[in-house]
Amino acid sequence: MNKNDKKVFLYGLGSLLIGTVIRSAARQIWKSTNNTPAPDNPADPEVNTTHAMLWTVSLAVLSGFGKLLYRSAFGADMRALNEEASIIIPDEE
Repeated sequence: MNKNDKKVFLYGLGSLLIGTVIRSAARQIWKSTNNTPAPDNPADPEVNTTHAMLWTVSLAVLSGFGKLLYRSAFGADMRALNEEASIIIPDEE
């Protein structure tokens, strides 16, 4: 594994960690504000449909925003790697 492969791997790993941290923080915030666990399973009869929809939408927005910030912070490095590692595909004959 060369240096560029390691950077790409770490970039992807960072993106996964951002999503995990945001989800964990959102669960803690939900639990502290509502005094109930987050509605992870919308099929559960004890889960209110409105709460399940609110949870899903808010988690998607927070995760998307966090990953957008992460990608904007490290996007220039990834673009430089892509330009550096452009693959030349030979013409078919």
